[in-house]
Amino acid sequence: MSDPRFVPRDYADEWDGFGKVWDINWMSNPRNELDRTRIAAALIQHRFSYVIRRKAKVKHGSVSAYAKDVGTPYDHLSKVLRGEAILRLEVIAQAERHLGGIQEEVARMSGHLADHTQPALIQNELEQQ
Repeated sequence: MSDPRFVPRDYADEWDGFGKVWDINWMSNPRNELDRTRIAAALIQHRFSYVIRRKAKVKHGSVSAYAKDVGTPYDHLSKVLRGEAILRLEVIAQAERHLGGIQEEVARMSGHLADHTQPALIQNELEQQ
């Protein structure tokens, strides 16, 4: 039986850019529907991670300083932002409270201000790669 653990950055071709650069390529040959769903989830996490990382550096000087200021263990936050652990809604909510404008920035950078989690929009972006 395969390992069911979902590691978002495993679905990026350029895993070292996960959460660090905006445009990265994703798994080009998904094996099944589960892979396609996980690529879409990884893309969402990647974008939120990128914006959180960038805003944390601007407002707090570094991700580690941000983690300390908000009372989050740096090692876990770092894993989440690198795509080694799954991004939880609490991380997004905390970033919204302390950094502000996370969702709006993700939507703006994605090229639309509509709901950036719409499956059709994500699928369209993945197909354009």
